[in-house]
Amino acid sequence: KVPSWSKQYRLPVWQGTAKTVLDKMGAGHYASTAMPGQVGNSSYAGHNTYADMADIRLLKPGDVVYIETADYWYRYKVNSNPEIVDQTRTDVIEPDAAGVERGLTLQTCWPIMTGGNVTHRMIVHGGFDGWAPKSDGVPAELAKKGADGATKFISNEQTPFFAKLKTLQPVIWGALIAYAIIFIAAAIAWRWPLLRAIREG
Repeated sequence: KVPSWSKQYRLPVWQGTAKTVLDKMGAGHYASTAMPGQVGNSSYAGHNTYADMADIRLLKPGDVVYIETADYWYRYKVNSNPEIVDQTRTDVIEPDAAGVERGLTLQTCWPIMTGGNVTHRMIVHGGFDGWAPKSDGVPAELAKKGADGATKFISNEQTPFFAKLKTLQPVIWGALIAYAIIFIAAAIAWRWPLLRAIREG
């Protein structure tokens, strides 16, 4: 979502950047790059049509780009002017390409609205500017009439705790199993004298 384009503009993001992925009409996330909000360079590509990513040519430093996931908003601010590079320049999606710890790179073919074997790409870089849970509401720049848009973004560059839970699942399950074993053992130990008294009548 790019507020400077319009509140209604939104582009679905898929995993991967193969033509079969981008042909779904949306952006593709380079699988080798950081996920939204993570350390590194979260990088995306899209076709050079107006329905996709042709308008990244209009972005300028300070413009805001939102990435929306199932549970969170991630906000980035553009920190470079659009640049045209040769298609062989894979360094533009390297972890430090955006010049910040948590970067963003948007990329499309150049010139816009041309097909065939184009040899250049237009790229724009940005830097991470905060995150917020979607349960807080909609960012002010995207709020429709009547919405408060009072979402408070956290800009301490820490990944949301709940976004890390997937990596903690083995620990959580291990703790639950251990707790269940201890609980059952304690219950048996506590009731054993009573059961023996009942048997002995």
